[in-house]
Amino acid sequence: MTVYVDEITDYGDVARRRGLRSTQWAHLTADTPEELHAFADRLGLKREWFQNAGNYRWHYDVTPAKRAAALRAGAREIDRRGLADLMAVRRAATSTPGGRNGGQSLTVPAPPAQTSLPVSTEPAPPDSPIFGNANGWAVVVDRAGRRCECSGQCGGAHRKTGGRCDATHGGYAGKGCPPIRLEVAPEDPSIPEHTAAHMPPAQLMAWCGKCRAGAVNRAKPARGKKAQPAQSDALFDAAELT
Repeated sequence: MTVYVDEITDYGDVARRRGLRSTQWAHLTADTPEELHAFADRLGLKREWFQNAGNYRWHYDVTPAKRAAALRAGAREIDRRGLADLMAVRRAATSTPGGRNGGQSLTVPAPPAQTSLPVSTEPAPPDSPIFGNANGWAVVVDRAGRRCECSGQCGGAHRKTGGRCDATHGGYAGKGCPPIRLEVAPEDPSIPEHTAAHMPPAQLMAWCGKCRAGAVNRAKPARGKKAQPAQSDALFDAAELT
């Protein structure tokens, strides 16, 4: 059995209209709902966050930090096409005899093996969200003085703090919010996660979640306004599978 997590998507105004604290989300799913729930429990996800329980698109929506935690815990990374293929298998299985899954395996084919580049052997704290290069997290964050290294890449000037973000790992994030957890990623936000995961610590920097999200949004090409999707209980929508 396998747990899967797809790419991060920025839902922008859709997420803000629903009152969500993050606009960036990914989808966590598995070969069976039971395995998915067990994995979600390990990540600290509440059962009430389970989406689309009544049809083949069942999943959890996860933030970039939880997505990184899922990958560290053994989830398999797939792209949106891979997710669409998985859902297509489920949809077909629900129309065949043999129960909920039609007696068929829902596992998607494994991608071709890739040669991994050497990474740091420094272990990362198990509760630290990591965007890329899990093994080099401590090296990068310690080098940064456990402080976000953004100096304007997010679009903010940080004038009050000397031109650099003052968010520190484990620091105060606001009333009712969990402590700040720094992420590790390249300065260039266009570099994909699977590439960043194999980059040496010297090519990475420490980010707070707010600055990282801002940098990623700034790096996206300008786009015309898209038609708003229909309101639903989850960010995952059938239109994403086409």
